[in-house]
This record gives sequence, C-alpha cells and structure tokens, in this order.
Amino acid sequence: MLLLIACGYGRAQGAAGEPLSPKEVRRAEAEAHTPEDHLRLAAYYTARARQTQADLAEAEEDMRRWASMELRTKIPNPYWSARERAGMYRADLKKWLQRAAAHQRLAEGK
Repeated sequence: MLLLIACGYGRAQGAAGEPLSPKEVRRAEAEAHTPEDHLRLAAYYTARARQTQADLAEAEEDMRRWASMELRTKIPNPYWSARERAGMYRADLKKWLQRAAAHQRLAEGK
C-alpha cells in the first residue's frame, strides 16, 4: 500500500531558510498564530509524511521479500519484523498527515 501525498508545500524552513528542527517545531506549535506560522508547520509535517511514506514503502517491500517466512516460527522472523515496521510507519504517516491538514485548515481560517 503506497499512499501518494500531493501537497504543494515547500520545505518547512525557519526564519533563516534552514529546515526546522524538532525543538523549533515544538516552539512553533506553541507560538503559531498567523497563517504563515501554520503553513510553515503544515510544510514541516508534510515533509515528515513524505519521509515516512518512503520508509513505509521500504518496509512493505521487505514484507513482500520475506513473505515465504510468514508462517515460520523462527525468531527473529524477518517477515514479522517488516510487518511491525510497516504498521508503525502507517500510524506515523496518518499522524503526520492529520497534523499537516490541521495546520492547513488553521492557515485558511477554517
């Protein structure tokens, strides 16, 4: 399952043009008031979603590669590990997309 993210956001950047750090994101979340602040956060979360989507695709490819081991009880089982990683990435992807959409709505005043 590969989800396509079709958002027109650029890279999330701080005041000097460099990408936001997690610490800066926490501060920006607390201080976001203007549409530009929310768009910057939406861009950050969209960038995180794109990276997570790439990680998810890799985990799903690993699942396909190790599918023959799905029913084996050998531990560690590479199929089970890939399936667990894919589930984690799906949850993260959903979280990042929800946060990006929420900030986009706030920026648009909805």
